[in-house]
Amino acid sequence: MEFKFSDESRREEQIDELLETFRTSFWLEERRWFVRCEWNLRVEDDSILLYTLPYYLDRFCVRDQSRRFKSTGLDDPVYWLYNSVHNISLEGDINNWCLFPIRYSNLRCLRICLPTHKNIYSFIPTLDNLTSLIVVMNDSSAESELLDLINRAPHLYSLTIDLLPNLLSILWKVTSTSIRRLDLFHSSFWYDLCLNAAQCSELINSSLGRQCEVLSVNVEDRSNVLDLVKTKSNVRALICKLKEEEEEEKGNNKRISSSDKDELVEWLRDHLLSMSSVRRTFYINNSIEIWVNQ
Repeated sequence: MEFKFSDESRREEQIDELLETFRTSFWLEERRWFVRCEWNLRVEDDSILLYTLPYYLDRFCVRDQSRRFKSTGLDDPVYWLYNSVHNISLEGDINNWCLFPIRYSNLRCLRICLPTHKNIYSFIPTLDNLTSLIVVMNDSSAESELLDLINRAPHLYSLTIDLLPNLLSILWKVTSTSIRRLDLFHSSFWYDLCLNAAQCSELINSSLGRQCEVLSVNVEDRSNVLDLVKTKSNVRALICKLKEEEEEEKGNNKRISSSDKDELVEWLRDHLLSMSSVRRTFYINNSIEIWVNQ
């Protein structure tokens, strides 16, 4: 449960008083139920979490190094195993988390900012079950971290990455054979990443590109779309946004709506013929969705 104290000046003292109510023989001996209290030292974050042990929720967010823990449990390592957590987000400065004996050993989805703390694997000892990885990366010095992270996840299926356009070539060095979904839309939104003809060719000829079946990306023009669909033999779905269309919308000061005749969709249908199904997807920023007939 999440709650707040009315008197924030006595926060830790009140936490101690609360935990003391769970240290009776009823809780510790008869029921053997233990609880943990988690809070932030920062004044602006006054929420407090109280939960039973072992931790049972499937999500966890590691925001910064100001988090503190107190519990009624024994120093048994089993109470620091957060095996129920399948989805974790590591945001901000996490240096302090390496000091706690917490272990997340059953992750399915990981969101992380790179570079990160060098001892991250002290509390994430394995990524064997990881299938989805979301990475925010704006520093080339984190290249080895990214590649090492991916190599530690033998069953990784989906890679979503936010990176600067000049860091795109790092993806051509990925050697994982399990990734089938690549999402670069976030990079397009935050860093204006838009693949030109040369970059599309590099993607197509990279190890990651050859095995990718679902691709979400911004490209410069419609010829890039044809290259990605016709040249990538494994592609099943392509979700894309075209720079040429965005510039046209800005010039006309009008966004495409579902009631308009869609020239681009018709053009793609004519050039892809029966090999693909093409439609406009308005709920994903007016993007084009292409499903390739296998």
